[in-house]
Amino acid sequence: NPGSGSTVNVLDDSGASSSSGNPILQSVANGSQEQQWDVVTAGNGFFNLKNRLSGLVLDLNGSGFAAQQAANAGSPTQQWQIVAVH
Repeated sequence: NPGSGSTVNVLDDSGASSSSGNPILQSVANGSQEQQWDVVTAGNGFFNLKNRLSGLVLDLNGSGFAAQQAANAGSPTQQWQIVAVH
């Protein structure tokens, strides 16, 4: 991550929660399922990131700045593109 200067930070379902609205934080990798995400096709070149522990997807809250997990509702705040950075 260029912002943190670390290459071992991952998205973490804080507290290993299965609750919708639970915050997703950047943490040091420890290999737990709460830090594992499946990339699932959402159509039109977009993807959902589904947490292996909770089964919920990565979502942006109403302000659009904080990440949380939520049930997949097909919302644009839950759809992601994978873009190569050079």
